Amino acid sequence: MTEGVSKKNMGRFFGENIEKNKEIFCKFCGFLDFKDVEIDEALRLLLSRFRLPGESQQIERIVDTFSKIYYEENSKIFSSYEVGFMLSYSII
Repeated sequence: MTEGVSKKNMGRFFGENIEKNKEIFCKFCGFLDFKDVEIDEALRLLLSRFRLPGESQQIERIVDTFSKIYYEENSKIFSSYEVGFMLSYSII
């Protein structure tokens, strides 16, 4: 991690409602392999890399993006990404 960038700041950055930040978060998630991983383990893997922000809307944006990516890699587990979103948000 570069100097001045903390896990806390990364979470805030990823959770902002700015399209560029969402794109960067998607790229960040692309470095993590969620294929054939249970959703709780995938969340644990993701959240070991940064700290969630305190604002619920930011958390929701992060979980929404995570759920879409998780669903793309594990489409047979849930009927839609929304199911994964509800479960992920509940776990958190």
